[in-house]
Amino acid sequence: MFDSKRLEDYLRLLEHYGKSSLLPTNARAIRVQNIRKLTGGMANNVYSFCLKFSEGDSEQVRNLVLKGYNNRVSLWFGVVHPDEDARQYVREYDTLQALARVGFPVPQAYLYETDSFFLGYPFLIMRHEIAVQEKGTRLKLISFANTLAALHNLDLNKLGIKSLRVPKENSEFARERLILLETLYEGN
Repeated sequence: MFDSKRLEDYLRLLEHYGKSSLLPTNARAIRVQNIRKLTGGMANNVYSFCLKFSEGDSEQVRNLVLKGYNNRVSLWFGVVHPDEDARQYVREYDTLQALARVGFPVPQAYLYETDSFFLGYPFLIMRHEIAVQEKGTRLKLISFANTLAALHNLDLNKLGIKSLRVPKENSEFARERLILLETLYEGN
């Protein structure tokens, strides 16, 4: 569980220095409430929470998700190219931002923090999305298939995600994975 007081202090610090896309510069009475753990595991823990603050004469409410990352867990198979960031939270933030730029339906990613000082681990904060309930399994499958097809039809060059790039050769992906598997096998 993360400490709401520490997160409030962190958000106040960001707002004070004008470094937050999450809070307006005139936000007051910042409160983190209703923390609930959604998932947890070896790689990260995910929490939902409600951020309340005053802006002018009105109270604003944002339903958010905080995803905390364990520094000890590396990327799957360690696949990182020289021109990309190896930190998972940076990669996830960059991917969400790129998908949002081309109009793909993803949660708005507000910020990531690399310093473990604040909560004890790096983290990413994004908008909490509520799943739309569709009637009928067939309709759910069609909607899922359409979204998946749209995702796979995006032009990687327009996204600008460094960790997603078109291989120079058809066999590049398979060759990289084979080398990594051999390295893992030799290490055991």
